[in-house]
Amino acid sequence: HRPRVRALVEAGCDVLACETVPCLMEARALVALLREVQFPAWVTFSCRSGTEVSSGEDFRDCVAAVGECEYVVGAGVNCTRPSFVAELVATCRDTLPKDRHVIVYPNSGEEWCGETHAWKSGTATADEAFVSMARDWAARGADCVGGCCRTSPSTIRALASAFAPKAS
Repeated sequence: HRPRVRALVEAGCDVLACETVPCLMEARALVALLREVQFPAWVTFSCRSGTEVSSGEDFRDCVAAVGECEYVVGAGVNCTRPSFVAELVATCRDTLPKDRHVIVYPNSGEEWCGETHAWKSGTATADEAFVSMARDWAARGADCVGGCCRTSPSTIRALASAFAPKAS
């Protein structure tokens, strides 16, 4: 990661997005690198359940590892099924220091068929359901919400509308 991180920092980025982290070892390596470059970042994990990152390791342990780093401004999940996110948000909020952001941008939940090498029709989360879940994520402590793989511009528009400040 070092050459990319240095290039981004030198190019003047505001914050690094370290995303789709699959395991505790990579999280620890990123923490060491962030301390080396002394630059703010968020770290999001790819998870295979409401309690495990993709490697099978405990999500709470991964969040705790990055939460100890003074340069990590937030942590959470991306490229993860929306149905897992509520539990993961609760874990983030319980584990991270209170001044850190909880960041979530899951995928659409759509299923891939390895036999046909195509997405299974009808398996994606509808925009309305995604927004309903996103409201729950926010209520549990997520303060940065978006969409990752196989979400669409309409999903993001629906989120923007749902979270737009209400005129008073």
